[in-house]
Amino acid sequence: MKPRLALAATMALALRAVPVAQAGEIPGSLLELRASTPFAPLQDWSAAPPRFVLMEDGQVFVGGSKDLLAGRLDKDEAKAIEGQMEAVRKMPGLASVVSFAEGEEPSFHLRGGKGKNLDVRATGDPGKANPALRPLAALLDKLMRFDHASLRPYLPTSFALKAREAARRGGCRIWTLLPTPREAMSGTTVQASAVETWVGGAYPTSVCVGDKAYEVQLRALLPGEHP
Repeated sequence: MKPRLALAATMALALRAVPVAQAGEIPGSLLELRASTPFAPLQDWSAAPPRFVLMEDGQVFVGGSKDLLAGRLDKDEAKAIEGQMEAVRKMPGLASVVSFAEGEEPSFHLRGGKGKNLDVRATGDPGKANPALRPLAALLDKLMRFDHASLRPYLPTSFALKAREAARRGGCRIWTLLPTPREAMSGTTVQASAVETWVGGAYPTSVCVGDKAYEVQLRALLPGEHP
């Protein structure tokens, strides 16, 4: 299976969620979707990349549990997505938090529009949306299933790094990064070359320093993005 199709298939399988990750705005983005859809008990999606990002120049990024793909849309393709986004923005009485079905998961955080004039959190299966929420549900469904012939693996140049004191099941690796664990607890940035052998995204790494154990998260940063 091609990498872009495998990534899309992986995202489509997930049904159970944890709270959507918080992250800084991505410079130059028109639309951002973050989705929490883990399907393994040891995953932590707070460091997963965004599910979908559309940039002002038509570039797109599509993320899974840890990896990113990058591509580019033509003007008509980008306008079609912007049109759906505009339809959502104009929905009468659209609240900042909505539910498609009570008690259902996954969770979504959609932000978009020039000036970030769209900011909606949603939970539940978009396929169960009532008629009033269907424009939002249709856009989420489109972005969650998004695939495009131009998509290729994206290699980030830096990662957001965050650590917390915690012991995970199994062994742990030795801390080899320049920031100390204490510095990493407040969040910092590391170059991709420093963490080539580390697992990132929804898969935290267990690290031991002396008699202390840490859980380390690495989130791929897009161009111009800061933690």
